[in-house]
Amino acid sequence: MGTATTTAQRLKIIRGDLSQAEFAKRLGVHQNTLGRYERGVTEPDTGIARALCTIFGIEPRWLLLGEGVMRSQEYASDDLATDIRAALSETALEQELAALRREATDLRKETQELRQEHKELRQENRELNLTVRRLLQENGDLRVAMVETRAISPPSPGQTRDA
Repeated sequence: MGTATTTAQRLKIIRGDLSQAEFAKRLGVHQNTLGRYERGVTEPDTGIARALCTIFGIEPRWLLLGEGVMRSQEYASDDLATDIRAALSETALEQELAALRREATDLRKETQELRQEHKELRQENRELNLTVRRLLQENGDLRVAMVETRAISPPSPGQTRDA
């Protein structure tokens, strides 16, 4: 390939028979983003360029400038192995995603349990506060009654008023 090809054209060449959706998925970008790259509206950043070189065995010089060979010798002889590694990598990511989803479900369940416990503790706290208020009121009433009783009845012989 000469330098007459654009980055957009080189991306389409790399994609080959893969659908835009599958190619975008392998690169970790949204399909619309890939479409903008392929139409030449925007240029891929270095992360995408690195992914193209790593995943598809593309030579950086060819990708950026359109010069030299498209694929490294190692990739050219090992296309199938690389595709298998990519598929296994996707499987590992899917398994990790499933594990994260299970963990999120567990965390949601734990959060619900903690909320319920918090709600029960708040209710218990309200009940205890009511009991404390009632006891304080009772205590106050008893003190008043005691003072009134002392004021009405004279002290018995041998008893002082302070007792």
